[in-house]
Amino acid sequence: MKKYFSIILFLSIHHSLSLANDEVNSRIQLQQEVLLQYIEALSSDDMQGRKFATNSSSKTQDYLINALKSYNIQPFKNKYLHRFNHDNFFNNKQGANVIGFVPGNQYSDKYIVLTAHYDHLGVKGKHVYNGADDNASGVAALLTFGKLIKETPLKHNIILLFTDGEEINLLGARSFIRQNDAIKESIMLNINVDMIAGDNKTKRLHYIYGNFDKFTKTDLVQQLFKEIKTDDIKVKKGFKHFGRNSIQDRRTNWKMASDHGVFANHDIPYLYYGVGTHKNYHSVSDTYANVNKAFAVASSTLIFKHLLYLDNSISLN
Repeated sequence: MKKYFSIILFLSIHHSLSLANDEVNSRIQLQQEVLLQYIEALSSDDMQGRKFATNSSSKTQDYLINALKSYNIQPFKNKYLHRFNHDNFFNNKQGANVIGFVPGNQYSDKYIVLTAHYDHLGVKGKHVYNGADDNASGVAALLTFGKLIKETPLKHNIILLFTDGEEINLLGARSFIRQNDAIKESIMLNINVDMIAGDNKTKRLHYIYGNFDKFTKTDLVQQLFKEIKTDDIKVKKGFKHFGRNSIQDRRTNWKMASDHGVFANHDIPYLYYGVGTHKNYHSVSDTYANVNKAFAVASSTLIFKHLLYLDNSISLN
């Protein structure tokens, strides 16, 4: 899988983020191993499916906080855990987002929010729903992004938002916006990663975006996908396709299918990456053994390169 990580960081319009090829290769090769280790650990039976408001959820929170601390990534607003309540007719439960923060080196009052939900379906009867693709893959990507960004900060402040309760009507993302109304207008972009590994037959990384008309360069996304390409995986705008799971994918409202939908509804530019549904989606088969590891490596590499490009290119009208 080393071929998926032969990255050469590129020259942007405003300034260079290039590094020597050998340095880039060594850094990324290390992250390849770490990325897969995170997916495996987060989707292990020991994590018991990471269900909202359970002991396994608390265990996952501790795991994420320890990972952020190991990279010296500071907590957001002086704390990693940002709790919220979920009230329904039957009982009251408490969830918690885990949030890290890496200051930018140019725009101290502007933010890019990277999101990945860590919750999944938990245990049903004797069966553990491990959620390796959904969404240990996205969480693993964000953790590795955090390490690289901490080593080489970007222009914008980066918020690493690991959301809870995504499987329950996007609770964590809604809570984040509600608790951070003061900086909402300063959020330049949300990049959401949810299911970026797929199964053994996955060939395409899909994406959707919105609210990019707020930027001075209205064709920014088109330029992004034109300039930052990969031969390792296919990339497709939208989720309409024919074949396996095509009916379910066509019926899904992808704008609101994951945490990016909350940002979209608040008029914040967003870019969402995912593989769509597949045979292991929301099943006991979504395990580390069944994820497409080469695809996870390639997709996370491409998304990180896109982040670097956008960090250098976005500006408001």
